[in-house]
Amino acid sequence: HSFPTRRSSDLTNTQYEVKAFTTTTDRTCAAHTVCTSSEFELESAGGFKNRKCKAHTQCATGSEWQTKAAGTHHDRKCQAHTTCDFSTQWESTPAGAEHDRSCSVITTCPAGEHELRANTRTADRACAKCPAGTAKPGVSNDGACTECTGGQFQDNSGSTTCKTCVKSTYQDQLAQTSCKKCAAGKYQPHAGAHSCASCTSGHFQDSEGKSECKECNYFCAAGQFHRGCGIDQAGSCNPR
Repeated sequence: HSFPTRRSSDLTNTQYEVKAFTTTTDRTCAAHTVCTSSEFELESAGGFKNRKCKAHTQCATGSEWQTKAAGTHHDRKCQAHTTCDFSTQWESTPAGAEHDRSCSVITTCPAGEHELRANTRTADRACAKCPAGTAKPGVSNDGACTECTGGQFQDNSGSTTCKTCVKSTYQDQLAQTSCKKCAAGKYQPHAGAHSCASCTSGHFQDSEGKSECKECNYFCAAGQFHRGCGIDQAGSCNPR
């Protein structure tokens, strides 16, 4: 006797074979698993195997950021956020879900500048030039620059040293931008002076800003005598 034959069931592209057909039984098929939006395909579907899906990795909120976005055929990649050393760094870019935190070295104020604003965890230190009349020779974060002392001045901002008053000038105050000329009747032969000296007896100086005094000239024509020389006056010859 012969038995009628039956065609085995065909697979569709959304199915895979669970059990092969035999001469007496039909093929058993099952629908392929469909990955959800929160999953990716770990192993592709085939005629004889099911699709394997795996849940996307979730980056830890606040401590990780996404270096590669999740896809249908690959996982999301996460990386730990950079940690700033706040003793030497400040956070120049805050951490985000899709970007790393950026850390920058805290500025140290150079010579000629002082600290204007202290650094914080999210802001750099701000420095400003030393004002005229002051100076700062070294690298530091001092809040102020050093005032120029007597006998010194500084007419520029952002200076590392003070200038010395030249002879014939002086400075008797702090933090000045210029030196004073010696007044008439006074002189100063040395640089860096705090004051000027008065002309001694027999000497005078009728101009300001001089480093020495002039000698009085007591010679007069016959019948005249000299008077009035001293301090800031040259004196003059007068009839007897």
